[in-house]
Amino acid sequence: MFKRFVMRIQKAFRSRKFRYALIKYTVILSVVLLMLLFRKQTISIIVTIGLILLGSLSKLYKRFTNHSIGFELITFITVLFFFSHGFIFGIIAAFIMNVLGFLVNGRFSTALVVQMVSYILIGLFSLVLHPLDFSVSAKILIVLYNIVSFILFLMLGSNPARGFTIVVNIMVNFFLINHFGLYMLNLLS
Repeated sequence: MFKRFVMRIQKAFRSRKFRYALIKYTVILSVVLLMLLFRKQTISIIVTIGLILLGSLSKLYKRFTNHSIGFELITFITVLFFFSHGFIFGIIAAFIMNVLGFLVNGRFSTALVVQMVSYILIGLFSLVLHPLDFSVSAKILIVLYNIVSFILFLMLGSNPARGFTIVVNIMVNFFLINHFGLYMLNLLS
């Protein structure tokens, strides 16, 4: 009886399907085991990926309208990344979110350059504000981002009425910082 069982196992190992399934389930079990062992890091990685996708999708409404209403999550998420993962990661994540956002809404523009210059400036400034309270520092960075980007857009010939979008952007980001900022920062750290 045992010999027959061993023969079946040997025959199964010769099957390509069986080996593929065995490798697949071994990888899945290994990933689950690693996720259980490194739970905090796994949560941080999943939240980081989710936030990058969410930030990119927050520009989806621009696909249906030519007007910006000032709602986007990229600035809030980038500020979170500056404080949780550092300057370099924040800049890279901002670039990825902006490029994906432009791909989602189907339009590339000079706004990418303006936004990246603004993110680099506030990222450098975040290094100075890092020791301060997160909520205060994040709000300063949000205001600074909006002022810098507004000035750069005006220099490129944008309509001064764009100031309305700045007010909306600051209000949305202040709301997010006040209600979700510390919680998200703890998830990422």
